[in-house]
Amino acid sequence: MSAASNTDTSASANTETSAKLTTAGDEKRRASRSPSPNRSSTQNVEELMAKINIHKDLGNKAFQEKDFHKAIDEYEKAIESYEPHGAHITTTNEMKATIGAVYNNRAFAYFKIEMYGAAIVDSTKAIELKFDKVECHIFFFCVATKKKNNNNHSFFRINVTKKKTFGIGYYRRGCSHAALMHWYKAKKDFQKAAKIFKNDKNIEKRLKQAEQADKYQKFCKAIETDEGKPLSETIKIEDFPALTSSYDGPKFNSISEINSQWVISLQEYLRNGGKLHISDKKKKKWQKCKQK
Repeated sequence: MSAASNTDTSASANTETSAKLTTAGDEKRRASRSPSPNRSSTQNVEELMAKINIHKDLGNKAFQEKDFHKAIDEYEKAIESYEPHGAHITTTNEMKATIGAVYNNRAFAYFKIEMYGAAIVDSTKAIELKFDKVECHIFFFCVATKKKNNNNHSFFRINVTKKKTFGIGYYRRGCSHAALMHWYKAKKDFQKAAKIFKNDKNIEKRLKQAEQADKYQKFCKAIETDEGKPLSETIKIEDFPALTSSYDGPKFNSISEINSQWVISLQEYLRNGGKLHISDKKKKKWQKCKQK
């Protein structure tokens, strides 16, 4: 029995080993058949960039010709070229910058045809597309030795990168909010745009207008009353007292039930000596007044 068990154990071990070798071999063969990922990724990025730029340029041309609907169609094609592949390839900063510009341009086109909601959506997408941008280069010069006639110097360069976003998107979105009289949101967007584009007279002017309009809008809301509203909008059924048991005239459960036929029936009821009901509380007050 021990010999048999040893044989079984060795056989299972050999099977596991051969399975591992087969798996490793399959992986190596698959790796040898598949192209280099970096090469394929770079090629895809370059092809997509070319396609996106074609549609972007066509959209810009249509925009300059004031054919805003055609411009929107071309910008849409550029965005569609980017989105399906964004999860499968390495998205470069250049591509993000290009797509962000397309979203901004389409937002402006939507604004021109008064589709302010769509303009807000595209401006927000442009703002959310952040990318790395080299702001400046810092050079360091170091003298390796202080000996005479020794030119053993060292140079160091550091690229200072900063996370950039499409600041113009705040301005575009602010203009769309202003067109919809969303003055508080417009004010917030213009404030962010003013921080990015300092001393921009147009943005400062827009910000001042939004701040004034926001104050006025809040003031109007604070003093708002029911005056000027139709009487039907100010009446609430729950404010009416409950019917007394003595009332046998026309009744209703909601304002919608009051129509011309209901009014005629009420008129007939009053002509025949009927009286409108009085709540018990009002009845008691009336009786006290009569006694006095």
